Amino acid sequence: MKKRVFRSILGTLLLAGLPSLGQDYVPRSLPSLGGGHTAGSALNSKGDVAGASLTSGNVSHTFFWSRSGGIVDLNLAIGQPVLVTGLNASGTIAGIASQHAVVWSANDGLQDLGTFGGPTSIVDGINDLGQVVGCADTGAGARNAFVGFSGSGIQDIDPDINDTSCAFAVSSNGNVTGQIGDGKGGSDTFIWSPLGGLQLTGLGNQVHPFSINDSGAITGYYQTPTGLNAFFWTVNGGLEDLGVGVGTSVNKFGQVLGDDLSGRPFLWTHAGGRHLVPQLVHGWSAVAINDAGQILVRASARSRVLTPAVKISLTSSANPSQVGQSVTFTANAASVQGAPPDGELIVFKVSNKVLAKVPLVAGSASVTTSTIKAGTHKVTAQYVGDVNYFASKSAPLNQIVNP
Repeated sequence: MKKRVFRSILGTLLLAGLPSLGQDYVPRSLPSLGGGHTAGSALNSKGDVAGASLTSGNVSHTFFWSRSGGIVDLNLAIGQPVLVTGLNASGTIAGIASQHAVVWSANDGLQDLGTFGGPTSIVDGINDLGQVVGCADTGAGARNAFVGFSGSGIQDIDPDINDTSCAFAVSSNGNVTGQIGDGKGGSDTFIWSPLGGLQLTGLGNQVHPFSINDSGAITGYYQTPTGLNAFFWTVNGGLEDLGVGVGTSVNKFGQVLGDDLSGRPFLWTHAGGRHLVPQLVHGWSAVAINDAGQILVRASARSRVLTPAVKISLTSSANPSQVGQSVTFTANAASVQGAPPDGELIVFKVSNKVLAKVPLVAGSASVTTSTIKAGTHKVTAQYVGDVNYFASKSAPLNQIVNP
């Protein structure tokens, strides 16, 4: 079953704290183009989304959404409808238009990736390098997996022109996974990389990959006697059964976003096991998770991005203190995804006046002062946020300074 067909049918660092996930994500529902229906189908590393949304005239248009810019109708810019299958950090969209794999960007416009001589081609993913993967028909009537870059054509990575193969996903560093036929009616999951070429995994006919990360870990589903089960596979660890459902996306930390086939997306990691995605009732399907831990899910008429909430704790080295005494305030930033990136700022305030702006290192920032006057002062620490994470503030700390 192809990924795009399945999705239409369905409509370390972390997660030791998964059972209390409900307060650990900030949900953001995507608006529509006026028609009340938004189907996000691709999530990039910055948390932007692309897909299809109905206009007020009940016509489906391609859209791009970002937290800062909101939803944008792309139909006029693109010139024709595109079934979106991928989106990278530069805003380049990969998809299917007029039965051909295409990519579109604001700078370069719409580019047809072509075929291998046959009538159709499909693109299933794009990474931040602009590398695209999918499959294209050959003149001999077969369908072969490809990799390529927008503007430079596609490369056939199936060594046997009589096989049927397709690439389903590409990681940020160029690892590719898909399925390839053996010429005898069977198939196997493959991994392809620029240095290693095409390698078979030996997983056989019953396994279908959906996503691959930078270290070559794969998730997807495999057929069991009772139905479909999600899996996590690595070269060294082999196949791990994640229970009933489908693994739709895996990020560089080994977090798997999956679907339990009853409308309840789940998260899985080695550290935390399997838990339902919070703040969702029945009827949602899993789409993607990025390296920041942001999750894209959708229901029949809605799409939602859940972003890990950064929580700030604040401590004082001496409370109460004396006038002229050095006091160190320390802020710690944490989320279910771990700490925000090093270098991002914490703003310390005393009685609503900025004391200092200090960069985070391993989730911590500190400032030392001896200039606070006598009295009781409200001290806060605010994380300024970034393209992925929302700003957040600590609870106020009442610093008592005695004369």
